[in-house]
Amino acid sequence: KRIGAPKFQKADVVIALSERAVQRTLDYSGPETLYVYDTSFHIGPDELPKTAKQIIGLPAIDTANKELHPRVFNIIIMGAVIGLIQPVSFEAAKVALENKLGYKFEKNPGLRDLNFRALEIGREMAEKSLKEGVSANA
Repeated sequence: KRIGAPKFQKADVVIALSERAVQRTLDYSGPETLYVYDTSFHIGPDELPKTAKQIIGLPAIDTANKELHPRVFNIIIMGAVIGLIQPVSFEAAKVALENKLGYKFEKNPGLRDLNFRALEIGREMAEKSLKEGVSANA
């Protein structure tokens, strides 16, 4: 379901997809927050939240630009977040993509593969970051 105007003090998960978003979401991080941001913006450690439980930096925009297509960077992030916290299964995410973008997939079947590959790359990034403890606080 769509959330109209959420009211909360501290987020469970923050996903900052731009340098401006990093700056604007610092106050929403607390000791239980998973904070995910894109490393393409070269954010310094002093610009990231100090209280987040875990901070994960992922090169989604750079990866999308170099390996896939710039328009799927958000799908890479989606795959990473699903890999990090499992709010839904990857199969459910694929079904959601089919429901939302199916009409585009019908016109260009390559878009399905592109989006599903972006989802998988995001999952791989998440697994790598968890295994290596990349950018982890706490």
